[in-house]
Amino acid sequence: MKIGYKNKRIEKLLSNPKYAIKELGSDIAEKVYLRKDQIEAADSLEIMIVGRIGRCHPLHYDFEGMFGLVLKDQVRLIVLPDDEQDYKDYGEIIKCRAVKIIGVVDYHGQKNEWLFK
Repeated sequence: MKIGYKNKRIEKLLSNPKYAIKELGSDIAEKVYLRKDQIEAADSLEIMIVGRIGRCHPLHYDFEGMFGLVLKDQVRLIVLPDDEQDYKDYGEIIKCRAVKIIGVVDYHGQKNEWLFK
């Protein structure tokens, strides 16, 4: 899949491993780069979901329309389908071949604690 970034800060995080380690710590930074490689290798979100790659799953509420990939414990990499198409249903959304990385967050409980956005 093709990867885009929500902003320049996230693009820097995913292109500079030293910066990622400084911002997120080595454990999470290592997983962020693993997930980036997995996304690039997959043909679509459907492959990620069906293959349980990164335990990719659709999100709801504040993150409706986005997908989460497990990094560590409750920390997730958040991606948004980024094809320039008007999707009608979930079956069409997961066939997208491009995503935009939104950030790294712990959204469990009553909080949305962004580690990086």
